[in-house]
Parts: sequence; structure tokens; C-alpha cells
Amino acid sequence: MLTLPRSLLVYLAATTTAALTAQSKITEDPEPNDLNGRPTTIMCGDQASGTIDPAVGSVVDEDAYSFLLSNPTDIYAFTARGGATGFCSNTVLELYAADGVTLIASDDDSGPGLYSSLGPITVPPGTYHLNVKPFDPVLTTPGTYTLDLVCLPASTPPTPLCTYPPAVFTERPEPNQSPLTALAVSCCSRSS
Repeated sequence: MLTLPRSLLVYLAATTTAALTAQSKITEDPEPNDLNGRPTTIMCGDQASGTIDPAVGSVVDEDAYSFLLSNPTDIYAFTARGGATGFCSNTVLELYAADGVTLIASDDDSGPGLYSSLGPITVPPGTYHLNVKPFDPVLTTPGTYTLDLVCLPASTPPTPLCTYPPAVFTERPEPNQSPLTALAVSCCSRSS
């Protein structure tokens, strides 16, 4: 039986149903909407539509989205194709702390094709920013994209299978190489 990682299952579920289950569909705020300007507010479950404009001189357009979490949360965020034409097909997605300077995570191509995907990233309550930018800063035409933000309650750490320090067992006298004569031990034991 094929077992898929939790992050892939969440990504697949979110990408196939995001358009139907999004809390709301939002459009990026007018420029400047980058980390230094006025990030667009987004909420868990939202799908945002944005446009990366061609660079003006050495200034590359980046779109930032701000969100507030009141509980420890596993964040999943991903970009995808925006419109039917003129889409930004190679994005970089970054997660920043509230200061807009401290980079928590970044991804270039973990999503489908050359799109970006982050998660799961477990974060404490607070304000965070997602920043979308083009991989290639030399765009000649505007490129559209979508950004989905999925939030789940933070994963509970797994329960240990045993307590530490592990039990110590003394090896049985020879012969002890067959299942009938071997010493049965637990996964958290060691022999002396």
C-alpha cells in the first residue's frame, strides 16, 4: 500500500478544493503592497489573486500578504497559475516574521511545475507575512498568480514509544542466535 506524507496530502486536498472552499477570494491591494509598503491582509483559508508587474529599473515587484494567528498553527502556503494568459509561472514564496525582515522559510519550486509550496511550518501565535516574487526578476509583461493559505492546528508531538533511560538487559549465554534462544527486548532497550 502506498503511504503519502501528511504535507503532500494536505497540499493535494487544498489545491483540489481551494477554489470551492476558500473562506474568501481576495485581490492584492494597490501598489505598494510589498513588505516595506502595505501588505494585503489575508486569512487562513483565503485564496488571493495577484499580479507581478515588470521590473522598473532595478526595482522588482513583490507582493506581500499579512496574517494573524491566535494559536500555534501548521501553515501551508502555495502559489499556482493565476489567469488564462499572462501568468507568472515561476514564483518564489517567502514566510517572514512580524518585523518583515526575519525570514522563517522560503521556497522556489516545491509546488507543481515551477510554483512554490511551503509547509507544514509550525509557528506560534503572532503576525506573519507571505511574500510572492518572481524567480526571474526580468519580466517583460505582467504575470498573474494565486496564493492559497491553509492553516491547521499545530501538530501534537508524537508520544514516545518508551521512557528513558532505556532498560538494560544482559545478553543470554551462547547459543543465542536463533529466535528460540534470543533474548526478547523492546525498542527502547540496550544490551550490556
